[in-house]
Amino acid sequence: MLLCNNRAAYLPLKSSPAFTPSAVVNLPMIVTVGLRTPRSMPRGGYEGELDVVAVNLTTRHFVHVECSLDALSWDQRETRFASKFDRGRKYACQFFPFVPADVPLDQVALLHVASPSDRPVGGGRLVTGKDFVLEIMAGLDGTSSATSAVPTSVPLIRTLQLANEAHTPIKTTSQRRRADKNFSCV
Repeated sequence: MLLCNNRAAYLPLKSSPAFTPSAVVNLPMIVTVGLRTPRSMPRGGYEGELDVVAVNLTTRHFVHVECSLDALSWDQRETRFASKFDRGRKYACQFFPFVPADVPLDQVALLHVASPSDRPVGGGRLVTGKDFVLEIMAGLDGTSSATSAVPTSVPLIRTLQLANEAHTPIKTTSQRRRADKNFSCV
């Protein structure tokens, strides 16, 4: 199950044996954490928010992902993600209280551009945008929008499923002829 800024859904995770779309649960628009009291912060508000918190109970994979398009120095990224991951360790379990205490929280910094991509950042592991999309595409391999469509409430993942299907090469000559015959730009 995936919890992000405004939706919960079952999505492919690298360690999951198979992608199985299931019921989608609507959640509050923003996953805010750490309600501030008037004593701790006179103006109120929240300590912060978590970008993505997900769990796959079959594989016991509990993950917290923080996304960024920044172009900061590695020192600045280290400080920034350390703070975000501290909040994740403090609050992630509140969203999934049924996750056993012995399941570790996998923390991921998802950065669009990062090199080298094998370094830790802020106490979590680093995943580039390209690697992330390739992981989703791999998780969608073998699925069909006709029999196991990604729910419409997750439109970007559904689009990737359709793109993944369209990318599958047609194998036989007769299939190619049929595809060419049925193709029309009108």
